[in-house]
Amino acid sequence: MLFIKSLLDGEQIPYYVHNEHYGALNIGPQIELLNTRTIQVSEEFADRAKELIKDFIEVAESERPRKPTASDKFRMIFEGFMFAWFVPGRRRKKEDCEDD
Repeated sequence: MLFIKSLLDGEQIPYYVHNEHYGALNIGPQIELLNTRTIQVSEEFADRAKELIKDFIEVAESERPRKPTASDKFRMIFEGFMFAWFVPGRRRKKEDCEDD
């Protein structure tokens, strides 16, 4: 919501956010019309606003990270074990723990 508002502000497109403050409360009956925030733009700016939002969604989806494969997951687990095994530092003995 904030990013879309900043896009519209940057292009100097006037807008109104329906339920901007009330929609964040989520108290009382959960009626979608009352709890959903909606950005409203006048008809003269509607086409430009749709184009901006469409471009934003396309860029956001193209930059979405890929899902890790099984080999990626195995590598992460292996590196986690190896890192924990070779971390330098003094290991605490039972006698040291009992003093605390």
